[in-house]
Amino acid sequence: MNPVDHPDNFLAPAVWGNPHPYFARLRSTQPVSWNSWWNGWVLTRYDDVDFILKRSEKVSAATVAPAMARATPEQLERRATTFRMLGSFLPLNDPPDHTRLRRLVNKAFTPATVARLQPGIERRAKELLDAVEGRDQFEVISDFSHPLTLSVISEMLGIPDEDRTEVGTWGAQIVPLVLEGRDNSGRREVAERVLQEMEQYFRKLLQVRRRGPRNDLVSALAQAEDAGGLLTEDEIVSTCILLIFAGQETTTGLIANAVLALDEHPDQRERLVQQPELMPGAVEELLRYCGTAFAVTRMAKEPFRLREQEIAAGDKILLVLAAANRDPERFPDPDRLDISRNATGHLAFAGGVHYCLGGPLARVEARIGLNQLLARYPHLSPAPQRLTWSDVIIAREPASLVVDLSGAGRGVA
Repeated sequence: MNPVDHPDNFLAPAVWGNPHPYFARLRSTQPVSWNSWWNGWVLTRYDDVDFILKRSEKVSAATVAPAMARATPEQLERRATTFRMLGSFLPLNDPPDHTRLRRLVNKAFTPATVARLQPGIERRAKELLDAVEGRDQFEVISDFSHPLTLSVISEMLGIPDEDRTEVGTWGAQIVPLVLEGRDNSGRREVAERVLQEMEQYFRKLLQVRRRGPRNDLVSALAQAEDAGGLLTEDEIVSTCILLIFAGQETTTGLIANAVLALDEHPDQRERLVQQPELMPGAVEELLRYCGTAFAVTRMAKEPFRLREQEIAAGDKILLVLAAANRDPERFPDPDRLDISRNATGHLAFAGGVHYCLGGPLARVEARIGLNQLLARYPHLSPAPQRLTWSDVIIAREPASLVVDLSGAGRGVA
């Protein structure tokens, strides 16, 4: 990576604290621009981002093989687990492998399946809010959104209760391997070690489920492997790792981002307090306005031209979902949160063949979590604090968010 003070470094704290003006300038003046810090193309207009998301014949999501081709023999040996596991990740594969993997996992995330999870999600959200009852403050992520989402995905996979805290911590620690961010060799080394531990854990759990299947996703994946080799063991293990990571990341960050957005728009928060039935539409608008997924990366398979720019085969492409979701050509007055807006068509879950598998689950978790949060604490607001943001390109959320339960907050900087 180039120095922090590079003019194109959009992860620099001065930019990343509020990146929307930076990307709005690009959207209006250079919607397809070369970023010399990131060493790739940056796309910021809705029509362009939506177009590329749906053109899997032009772009590839499989970025592991090119990384392996650039690696030295020593790196290939040292990072063998990383390359093997990430190489089987569903979002980092193209059809036909992507199609095969997604078809098998998709049944766990259908609207009907997710609907059956609702009572458990509601029960867990209530338990977590009961646990902070009587406090003046609590931390939204560690006390509420993270344990809520971890319990749901752990239940789906069939992770024993006694293992869930450690597995959830592992999921957070592998972020530097999965999402592009600031170069931090110390964190990457920890992440690679943790990935090895996760691989060993899920291989053992898979063996246990083969001997005694249960009504969980690990057992279902094991049965798919047995039924004619539809999945390899590496693919099952990497899918479990992915789901632990992704099953927490999206909604954990969305709930924190939503608390901040609603504090900035107190009239919208009051509407939700008074009319909780508006929450489903509000979640769509919050996904558009402050969804956790900030961008996705692709690589050009072939040369093509876009807005007078010549994109070469092998070029990296950053599709800035957050900028597309604030494109005034698609969403009028886009920098205003309006829970009555028709936000249909937002790109918070990307699009095309790689549309987020967990979208239905994330919507339900966010709806239940935010409704219970506002019902219990209608005057919830951030306590005085200086926010620090995730230092990865693909997802943007606060590292921590302390809220004041008295309504005397509004102290973020």
